[in-house]
Amino acid sequence: MNRVYRELMGMLGDEERRMLRDAQRSWMRMRDLSFALWSSLRAEGGREGLCAAVAVQRELTGRRAEELAELLAVGRERAGRMRGASVAVAAVPVERVSGGRAPEGAAMHGRESVQTVQGVEATRAALPGRHTLRMQWLAAGDPGEAVVEERDGALSLTGRQEHAGNFVEIEGHIVEVRADGFAFEGTVRTRVAHINGGLPCERTGRMAFTVRNGRWFWRLQAITNPCCGVADYIDLDMERVGAVVLKPAR
Repeated sequence: MNRVYRELMGMLGDEERRMLRDAQRSWMRMRDLSFALWSSLRAEGGREGLCAAVAVQRELTGRRAEELAELLAVGRERAGRMRGASVAVAAVPVERVSGGRAPEGAAMHGRESVQTVQGVEATRAALPGRHTLRMQWLAAGDPGEAVVEERDGALSLTGRQEHAGNFVEIEGHIVEVRADGFAFEGTVRTRVAHINGGLPCERTGRMAFTVRNGRWFWRLQAITNPCCGVADYIDLDMERVGAVVLKPAR
């Protein structure tokens, strides 16, 4: 992870380096705090609880390493095409958000293939029901839950995860279904003690949840926290609670 991070820092411009540095420092503070709590003699669940918590932390570390590797791959590709130019954060799967409003996800264009139509139908069928909701800053607690309900042909989406006074909550409507996810119009609120001075932060507007690289969850693509620039990974499991309904595209 450190090697990838250093190479990324060498590619980015000043503003992009600052944003990446802030995001990495926040992630490291969360990691160190989690280890400090979990290694306590009073750790919940004793030795077994500690082992389970360390396993969660290893998974989170692996995800963070994957994210940095993806950013680096995009950076190398663009650097090859534009020698001497810096790699903009907007070129990687991180949306820049300001003023609490998330940018609109790209709509589908052109003629849709049969495969695309089938993918859209599969996503549409997978949405209604209960789904596990997760944000990486809350990994020490239990996963949350989001509910997609169909009313008069429209899909509403509400959900919440909370732990130790921190939370993520989602409320709004699904306005477009795609083969790789869906577009959501509404509000995403987060509160994490060590981010933004512990104050709540809000994203509003049209946002996309997308699946990538064969994963089993849709990820909110308005990743950058609009209040302080760190990366928030907010994921919604594609598998409905109690039933497997969709396999990710390869």
